[in-house]
Amino acid sequence: LLISADLDTEAGYPHFQAHERDLAGRPVRGMSQLTERVMQSIDHEAVGTIRERNRDHLHAHLKHLNLMPIDPAVAPGPMTYPFLTDNESLRYALREARIYAAQYWPQLLGSVEQGTPEDRFMRLVVHLPVDQRYGIDHMDRIVEVILRSIP
Repeated sequence: LLISADLDTEAGYPHFQAHERDLAGRPVRGMSQLTERVMQSIDHEAVGTIRERNRDHLHAHLKHLNLMPIDPAVAPGPMTYPFLTDNESLRYALREARIYAAQYWPQLLGSVEQGTPEDRFMRLVVHLPVDQRYGIDHMDRIVEVILRSIP
């Protein structure tokens, strides 16, 4: 996280991946003092407000294309904007535009029956970034890539 904060997310990503591999199978433990201090320094209310603004902006522009009905008022301070599409290449188009959309639960991809709602959800929901590092200009760029990718 410190590398990502100092340089950029791409620079920190290989370190994140290595750290995730190192933690695999280990028991959950407490927070480090550094992490605790960093967490205490965050204005969590401001972070939530920015995330909601970003989510609402994406929703205003994409709700007509989002196959998942979403009520933004239900989720304060969201982590992502979940966007369900039938376009299996959208995640690739975003990656090509250097927009990272997390894919959660990848370890489950082969463990559910193909064609089921669970399979469709895991493969086709694109979790669009709305976190506090981004502004409306970033959200507009995400919208632009999606509108170009979905006919």
